[in-house]
Amino acid sequence: MVTADAVVEQGARRIAAAFADYNAEFREITRRASARFEARDWHGNQQDAVERIELYDRWVDRTVAEMRRLLGERALDRDLWHAIRDRYADDVAGLVDAAFDRTFFSSVSRRLWGTVGVAADIEFAADDPILGHLYSPDLDSRERG
Repeated sequence: MVTADAVVEQGARRIAAAFADYNAEFREITRRASARFEARDWHGNQQDAVERIELYDRWVDRTVAEMRRLLGERALDRDLWHAIRDRYADDVAGLVDAAFDRTFFSSVSRRLWGTVGVAADIEFAADDPILGHLYSPDLDSRERG
């Protein structure tokens, strides 16, 4: 039997792996830029720009589908997503580009849930320390000032 902790860990790990794969593919496309520029391949540069823009949505869609497969009927279990978000935050906390990792997670969460507005319990609402303090769902109004 798979424990809830194992599902949380696996969910967080899969989203992190998807972001790493997206990032690697993005960098590969970007590496072509200097060669295309030197060759004056303007059409190729434009194609690469479009590919980089579309790449993010493709990876978010893939990851949403993977999370639906992994979580099954629990894919929209808010408590589970909250736990996955917290685990993911811990896993990426020391990374240089952790804000990008959190943005990717939020994109996956928002697309899966169809979020309109802010759902701070299942996504990352703000990386700005001041905004994060102001909008933190864990603070009551007396602590917000």
